[in-house]
Amino acid sequence: MPVPKEVYWKPKEHHPPAECLHKITIPASKSRTLVYKVDKPNTLILMYSHNEADITITLYYSKEKNPAENELELMVAAIPKCGLPAMDLFDYMCEEPGYYHLRLTNEASWLLPSSYKLIILENGTRKEIEAVNMNEKWVKKANKKMK
Repeated sequence: MPVPKEVYWKPKEHHPPAECLHKITIPASKSRTLVYKVDKPNTLILMYSHNEADITITLYYSKEKNPAENELELMVAAIPKCGLPAMDLFDYMCEEPGYYHLRLTNEASWLLPSSYKLIILENGTRKEIEAVNMNEKWVKKANKKMK
């Protein structure tokens, strides 16, 4: 017996519509890193995401835009996120101004790429904080802008 449509997952009222999430493609057994510039100290960011396959996320900090790997400061240790048919919300307090590097790793797949959809908003204003490297070929910008 099929699941009735009225019990399907629906985004919460305060969540952005799925069409506003950017799609990042991560090759099998590889990583992609998005870099976000935060200008003010103590900025609370809201990361709305959706993934249908397992992805690992890690958050790093640096004062410079393009630091060497050993200059990245670990802010949030690797978090495995299993694929779910729902939108997830992860909030993080950026205590220092600078660059926050969100690393997405496709460790679970050895053969196929995975995709991860996300948008990062500043709490309060709910304005999008766009990645400084958003124009990479592995990023497909959302079809719709946040209102």
